[in-house]
Amino acid sequence: MKNFVNIDSLINIGKRKIAVIKLFPETKKEDKKYKSSKMYKWYEAKEGDNLNKIVESVTKEFPETLNHYTKEELIEEIKKTNSITGQLEVGAYIIAPCYIRTYSFEEKQVMETKKEEAASLDDFEKYTVKENETYFNIARMYTADDKEIVRLVGKIQELNDYITLNPGLVITIPNVKKYLMLHEEELKKVI
Repeated sequence: MKNFVNIDSLINIGKRKIAVIKLFPETKKEDKKYKSSKMYKWYEAKEGDNLNKIVESVTKEFPETLNHYTKEELIEEIKKTNSITGQLEVGAYIIAPCYIRTYSFEEKQVMETKKEEAASLDDFEKYTVKENETYFNIARMYTADDKEIVRLVGKIQELNDYITLNPGLVITIPNVKKYLMLHEEELKKVI
């Protein structure tokens, strides 16, 4: 995994901090349905970077982190871990904690079976438009996540040359079953 190191301690070398980081499984106290592993990712501070930008980057790349920290708590943890008291120095290495979901052997087997089954399905399918149906309604068959719906609306419109929808019109859409199989974990977070 790129940019990951194991942390036992932080060592200052000039303006840079070198970290030795350990991976270890942890379970959120309120939710013991599954385990997640705490890791640390390093970032090199660039011109204009601040802790909010780093936290946004961490939570976007590792959304599981938000099950363990609020954004404010994560900022404080980064400050504490890196002994930050003022502005970030350009070129300084920042160590940020993040969490990833860990899977049991059985869960991995089920996921592999679903991926294999999904791979056997066609990428696209034909769909007949119903009365008063819009691209938005069709995209909601896939997910309740508003950002993903917007992305899917664009994809479906592009697949069909942005044609105006009318009842009975047959259009091409991404295979719904395949999409749901491949995005099952993400969809659980939305519901």
